[in-house]
Amino acid sequence: MVGRDITQRKNSERTIQHMAFHDTLTGLPNRNQFRRNLNEVLQFRANEMHAVLFLDLDRFKIINDTKGHSVGDIILQRVGTRLEEAVCSDGIVSRQGGDEFIILLVDISLEKTVKVAQNILDEFLKPFEVNHDDFYVTPSIGISIYPMDGNDEETLIKNADTAMYAAKERGKNNYQFYSNHLDGISNRKMELDNLLRRALDRNQLRLHYQPQFDLDTGQVVGVEALIRWYIPERGWIPPCEFIPLAEETGMIVPLGKWILRQACEQRKAWMDAGFDDFPIAVNVSVRQFQDERFIDYISNLLNEVGLNACYLELEITESLMQNLENSMILLNQLKDLGIILTIDDFGTGYSSLSTLKHLPIDKIKIDKSFVDDILYHSNQGMMVKTIIDMGNNLEISVIAEGIETEVQVNYLKQNSCKIGQGYYYCKPIPAEELEEVLYSNRNPD
Repeated sequence: MVGRDITQRKNSERTIQHMAFHDTLTGLPNRNQFRRNLNEVLQFRANEMHAVLFLDLDRFKIINDTKGHSVGDIILQRVGTRLEEAVCSDGIVSRQGGDEFIILLVDISLEKTVKVAQNILDEFLKPFEVNHDDFYVTPSIGISIYPMDGNDEETLIKNADTAMYAAKERGKNNYQFYSNHLDGISNRKMELDNLLRRALDRNQLRLHYQPQFDLDTGQVVGVEALIRWYIPERGWIPPCEFIPLAEETGMIVPLGKWILRQACEQRKAWMDAGFDDFPIAVNVSVRQFQDERFIDYISNLLNEVGLNACYLELEITESLMQNLENSMILLNQLKDLGIILTIDDFGTGYSSLSTLKHLPIDKIKIDKSFVDDILYHSNQGMMVKTIIDMGNNLEISVIAEGIETEVQVNYLKQNSCKIGQGYYYCKPIPAEELEEVLYSNRNPD
């Protein structure tokens, strides 16, 4: 008899088997193991109710991009642990990949499913501490139920994924059950995503421009560039529909570069035509700021176009203030170039007086919802007055957007707001039409 020690071979086989069905980072079952588990449940426990929870981490990509993958990996590992603690013995937690996790609840009721989903949300109320920094990460959860939402593994996962996107659209950090009407929304988003990726090549995108006026003199003191999308077969696609989609898919980065170039080239053309007394404002997303080459792109673009930096105004959202330390560095670099900096939709996000006074900000824009309050709210514009007073005290220019009536104009002027824009004065219009406004503004007779 001949004997051989095959211990090492068996250990290797077990390691390979484990790697094939488990996530190497978190140790959780991977998508292959999840699908195998789900198929077994559907095959052998077909008469019971089961739930699939598809979970995506909100704002995780910001942490990954700003703090690095090593910090992101630690958070993902701890997310896996918290999910297992929230689910306990009620289900199986697995990692789909990236910042997506998927959970199978076997022989479950709707009430129990809601309880598990709420347990998960509660687990994420506490921050994740990594290297003495606190990171707040929240989940968006989509839920599909067997057999109502599908009889097979593929359909249940797809429908849970669709419901997860509905949770994101409802403000993130919540759970949503799948329903049939979500299919239409999901299909339209997928279709728009495909069309948007080809829109630049098909020359379907264009900029419209809305002038900003001195409320006392009526003179044009600025112009905001606004993206518009026209599909010949469908007509105009509302920005409120495709801008969030571009943010979600990452398309906002190439789209943002195109907008900046078009706006700078148009401003240079107006300068060559003799209009040299106002800046052009462009909205910039958080995703663009996360691009480490963003500052270089702006600098090179201005040099290529031949536009002085003082004629470019960047409008940033208050959400950029979540990472104040990094934002300060970027904003100061832009300020060093000579670019005008404005906080858009002020009062709806993260800014406070204590942070605002330390930022190299030139202007703040009062959000339209507050300007509307002048007409429709019991406080009759007290928020607007407060923002104007704060801006004036800090020697920061204040712009009111969304002006639609003479009543709003009078209120703003009485409270020392100097600049405004809105349909009362002029809607966003193509460049050639705005040029007529500029000529008439220069020669009122």
